[in-house]
Amino acid sequence: RGIAIDITERRQAEEALRESEEKFRNVLDNSLDMSYQLNLDTGRYDYVSPSSVEQIGYTPEEVMSHGFDTALSFIHPDDLQLLAENIGRLITANGSSSPARRVEYRLKHKVLGYRWFSDSRSIRRDEDGRPIAVVGTMRDITESKLAEEALRQSEEKFRNVLDSSLD
Repeated sequence: RGIAIDITERRQAEEALRESEEKFRNVLDNSLDMSYQLNLDTGRYDYVSPSSVEQIGYTPEEVMSHGFDTALSFIHPDDLQLLAENIGRLITANGSSSPARRVEYRLKHKVLGYRWFSDSRSIRRDEDGRPIAVVGTMRDITESKLAEEALRQSEEKFRNVLDSSLD
């Protein structure tokens, strides 16, 4: 004699979870922004979206095969302190999750040299509130940074011409 157990609800819940994960993965995999998750225990990337090829010139597999220490070597030396402070503030923030923080810095693209990136990141925590991962999205903002600099230089030239014409 056997015992019959109705597992319909469990199967439906598993299917709903699978569909939700598939939708989430599809959004990440098709975004133009590069998404990532850095495991703070291992210092390695658990996930890097396919857009990494366009954004930084490296495949997800290349990024994930190296640890965070290697990734830091691609950061412009002048921006390392800024990144360290940003992650430090995120980790020490109170609460079970940390608000996303945006930081702009230069990162060396595999082919194009240093490029400006905007990186929005937050800290994932376990049930005890311990930081376990940095989760974020980043986008190349080099063109807008160059436009800002060109505008600043143009305004400076205009100011100089105006100041000298008053003399």
